[in-house]
Amino acid sequence: MKKLALIIGYGSSGKAAARLARSRDFQVLIADKNYREIGKKALCVSDEALLDPKEFDAVIVSPGVHPENRLYKRMQNHPNFMGEVEFALKYGHLKAIAITGSNGKTTLTSFIAFALNQAKIPAIAAGNIGLTLSEVALDYTGQWVICELSSFQLETMKGKYFELGAIINITPDHLDRYKDFESYFFSKLKLIESIKKNKKVLLPPDVFNRLKTLRNDIKYSIVETGSCSNLKKLQETLKLSGKVYDLLTLKWMEEVLKAFHVSDEIFVKSLLEFCKPKHRLEFVKTIQGIDFYNDSKSTNLDSLSFALKSFSRPVHLILGGKDKGLEFSLLKKELFRHVKIIYALGETKEKIAASLNKHVNVVKVESLDQAVKEAYLGARENDVVLLSPGCSSLDQFDHFQQRGDVFVKHVLALK
Repeated sequence: MKKLALIIGYGSSGKAAARLARSRDFQVLIADKNYREIGKKALCVSDEALLDPKEFDAVIVSPGVHPENRLYKRMQNHPNFMGEVEFALKYGHLKAIAITGSNGKTTLTSFIAFALNQAKIPAIAAGNIGLTLSEVALDYTGQWVICELSSFQLETMKGKYFELGAIINITPDHLDRYKDFESYFFSKLKLIESIKKNKKVLLPPDVFNRLKTLRNDIKYSIVETGSCSNLKKLQETLKLSGKVYDLLTLKWMEEVLKAFHVSDEIFVKSLLEFCKPKHRLEFVKTIQGIDFYNDSKSTNLDSLSFALKSFSRPVHLILGGKDKGLEFSLLKKELFRHVKIIYALGETKEKIAASLNKHVNVVKVESLDQAVKEAYLGARENDVVLLSPGCSSLDQFDHFQQRGDVFVKHVLALK
């Protein structure tokens, strides 16, 4: 008799988990809010269905399903309740490291996979970036998996799977899902519990100093820049080639690659050849002497702050999106010293205007198209028009990539 797996949520993670489950001899029942449409192709029920946990051998929840979902709450005490990531690690027997953080984790994950391949160590980036882990378990076996993990993916983790872990930073985010910053902070710390015995986790000093207990069966390593004279020289060399990296990012790259004994020569070669993922302070075009930058991946205040600190020229900032409970009033006045005007849009535009009008002129707009056009008309030669929303895109777009692509389309349409 076949085992029975329940998949809660049938987005990309749920679909891949269902494929993997069937390949591991599970019969699959899907629970999703769009059950009527899905039910035409697969066995599916509503995600509000009153199912009995005892009926299932495994329950796999997609990261987008909120913990307050009724079926999630009904199933969460099942002994084999897990997220899609853990299901893939458990049944796919993957060789993996894990990277998380509020900002910068995609760039680090992508670079590590790129550099390892340059060093002839087969690797693939997956998880919260590109492929799901279930897809990797099905189609890309035999490689190192460099996992980018979100707090949503970590909060259900129970087992110990990773050869190395890195928490690069934790700053306020996703406060529409978590009751407070502490809850979000401790969801990120679940990564530490998922490290294999006798392996290592890399942490920034502020995160390490907040740990209440330490595991005595793993190693801890603190990552900070210190003097880093060698990295400062490397940073200047990279600038000459048009590659801009802050010192801390370079330090994280170096520390993770040390675990794989990658040479300095391969490290530098990889940095010179690596292309950062799109939508991260991405230069779009210069029009009439005005530079346009796409930073659509900026979905919290920390990433917004980083973007603003990157410019010493007048900035016309496009800001706003879905309200995640972040407090714009916490942003300091000095951060806006180069900002001439803010074009506020989306769910948060009223909050932005109320919080930031005391620092800088805020104009509320209805669309990204309007923001781009007004910013262009208001900007002068040598100014910067910057999309760095500091918010999720989900009030007006399907994802941040779509928001960035729409911004680029409107910029390229300017005359």
